[in-house]
Amino acid sequence: MFGCAAQSARARRWLFTASLLCVLLCGARAASAHYASIAYSDVRLQDDRSTVRYALFVRLFEVGPMLGLEDDEPSEELFDQRAQQAYDYARQRITVSSGGESCGAEFKLARVIEGQSLSGSGGTDKYAFISWLLHCPGPVESLAVDYRLFFDIDRAHTGMLNIGFARKDGVIDFDQKSGDTVPLRAGDSRFVWQVSSASGHHFLRFLWVGVQHILYGYDHIAFLIGLLLVASLCRPNNSWELRSTSAALAKTAGIVSLFTIAHTVSLVSASLGLISLSSRIVEPAIALTVMFVCVEDLLPREPVGRAVIIFFFGLIHGLGFAAMLTPLLPASAVVVPLLAFNLGVELGQLGIVVVTVPIVMAVSRALGAPRYHRIAVMPVSALVALLGLVWFIERVFAVRILGF
Repeated sequence: MFGCAAQSARARRWLFTASLLCVLLCGARAASAHYASIAYSDVRLQDDRSTVRYALFVRLFEVGPMLGLEDDEPSEELFDQRAQQAYDYARQRITVSSGGESCGAEFKLARVIEGQSLSGSGGTDKYAFISWLLHCPGPVESLAVDYRLFFDIDRAHTGMLNIGFARKDGVIDFDQKSGDTVPLRAGDSRFVWQVSSASGHHFLRFLWVGVQHILYGYDHIAFLIGLLLVASLCRPNNSWELRSTSAALAKTAGIVSLFTIAHTVSLVSASLGLISLSSRIVEPAIALTVMFVCVEDLLPREPVGRAVIIFFFGLIHGLGFAAMLTPLLPASAVVVPLLAFNLGVELGQLGIVVVTVPIVMAVSRALGAPRYHRIAVMPVSALVALLGLVWFIERVFAVRILGF
């Protein structure tokens, strides 16, 4: 199903080996690098139903812009000296309102803390912890959070918001065991919490989060495009030929099925805590999968052994999905949210396939196999491979080039 003829795999083996070496050699570097801008907010309505406590957690190596620095990680002493500046930065970009009226803010605390990584990937991280109280016209019936932290410098930034009632033990942390947890992104940065209907976790919310993760997951989209570009081509006699429509659709179905099975296995396993791999390794590895499939599309032969490659790379992408889902999951009853999120991912993926495959089929048949490979596959694959390289550099070396 995945090849018209068996051909030499030497170039593919070299490329695959090089990719693995990049992951291994850069893993230690990536452990301290910027790989995905993310901050955590825990918002709690207090017992008087008019006071709200807002706690913000930003990884220390990402807090530079709040202190007027570039990308340098500040020392704890410097952060302590500029705590008010960090609070002012956050308050200018995060607003909370109730009933259409803004809630007045009162600064409480800002300091550096070290604890278990909030990404769910294991290990520990240092966080800039900033806390303030909000005094709202009560009693509060709904809370609207407008979140714009870092969007002006990083459009790919995600704010993980957890909102609910005050904890009885008084502990302040990012606690997804109670309350509603949602990701906030540029273009979708407002969340309204209805106090009377607060029920924790809803099927449709997790479904939509899964769809969003694909729609905003440009690296996942790029990987799929790299696979689908050549689904209509084969090279049986050292020359490019078009597959029949039925054969091209069967190949597409095989690609999507393998990718789906693989990323579902790793998504479920990682979300349930059966496996754990830091996102500081996973995210650069995902960028390499994009580079690998697109560079292989440039070679003057049909990709061989791609079924194994798709499955293996699908496992890596599933770990990327899990990094987004894990902070959102409740402490118990995780089956429904997990299934809903995965279904959302599949729906988003199906949407990409439905859009891409007809275009690939139409263009390849209009141009013919040799011209399609030369005019369409080569430049698109080269561009997407370059995109993968830029993502890899960004995620390993803590630089911002594209910012998405």
